[in-house]
Amino acid sequence: MCKTRTKKDKWIEWLEKITNDSVRLHTDLEMYIRFREIINENINIVQDYHSPAFIYAVNRWFGDFALIKFRKHLKSKNPKKEISFMSILEDIKKEAENKNGHLSRKDYIAKQKLIIKKNLPPTDYASPGFTKEQQKNGLDNVFRQELQKREEKFNRFAEPSDTHFNPDIIQKDIDMFKNKCEKLEKIVDKTIAHEEQGVTLNRLLIPEYKEIIDYFHNLVQTYKAFFTNSSTFSTASHVGDWTWIFHEKLKIPKKKNSDT
Repeated sequence: MCKTRTKKDKWIEWLEKITNDSVRLHTDLEMYIRFREIINENINIVQDYHSPAFIYAVNRWFGDFALIKFRKHLKSKNPKKEISFMSILEDIKKEAENKNGHLSRKDYIAKQKLIIKKNLPPTDYASPGFTKEQQKNGLDNVFRQELQKREEKFNRFAEPSDTHFNPDIIQKDIDMFKNKCEKLEKIVDKTIAHEEQGVTLNRLLIPEYKEIIDYFHNLVQTYKAFFTNSSTFSTASHVGDWTWIFHEKLKIPKKKNSDT
């Protein structure tokens, strides 16, 4: 008999895919920063060979990719089909307002107790140097400490007195996410998705991209870590030292005639 797919199952599936986007953004930003460092170190070559157009194109490739990714996750037009982080936040807020069971403190704590107990060693024997009573007291202490950590994790989304996720706290995450990405959305709407004549908006600087990407990544990982019961965050993927391509003399193919 097939297991019924719950809201939580959907959130976990989407958060995994959104994590791929946030990790990709992190990785691409690191490569982009490194590329800029190489260009700045060899700025005389860029100037001598009139290559600013190439640099401008690379800047646009990374910038436009990042901007469009963020715009996708800011939108919630078709939450049933289109995967976006905003869709998940709004869905979680709605479920919190309805006091849904899988967002209840009672259910969460009950499940965490079972998980903690399962991971603790049995109490019917003593470790070397300890009596059974000492072993039991020690494990009881570990259990209480671990349960307290898990409850603090729940309190990221609720006040200590709340029985369920607090929708106001989720709304704060929504508002902060919108606020952080407001400039990005304007740039996409005015200069990429629907280019308007006479509109000039300043592009973001690297520190601005980094701040927003870090914020987005950490927020996604906070929700993912809770719903997957994980204590680890996904980080930028390791792509190796790709800069070695610049240590070799590159073969430049002849430019093909675009008319053929």
